[in-house]
Amino acid sequence: MTEVHLSGDRTVGRLIKWLRAMGLDVSLSEAPIPERLHLTRRRSLLKKPGVLVFWADRVEEQIKELFRQCPQLKAQMRPFSRCLRCNSLLVPAKRDEVFGLVPDFIYETHSSFFRCPDCGRIYWPGGHRRRMERRLKDYLPS
Repeated sequence: MTEVHLSGDRTVGRLIKWLRAMGLDVSLSEAPIPERLHLTRRRSLLKKPGVLVFWADRVEEQIKELFRQCPQLKAQMRPFSRCLRCNSLLVPAKRDEVFGLVPDFIYETHSSFFRCPDCGRIYWPGGHRRRMERRLKDYLPS
């Protein structure tokens, strides 16, 4: 099965964030990138090859449409493995490495942390992640 590589422009910025949360590699680019399926809401790109134009405004509908068009993406998912901001793969971080970089309450109540090696953002499995997991189950086709 061929792996699908994605790019998207700012018109689908929320979609890009959710796809990164799913662990999919999605580059931010205002123009299509060769060898990547480009995601957009720009009607002017409708007839360009390698472009998927979304008509829906809502991210839930965009996700459903994408997975209808590319069902093989489901096998590529590695939830919560990428930085939502810059798309880099996250690496585990030791608890003592994040001291002073996360709120005190988070440091005291969590033991599992991940760090983005490129932008330095710190992630931990908490309430926000659980809410995202529930929403992802609703968004994805069975």
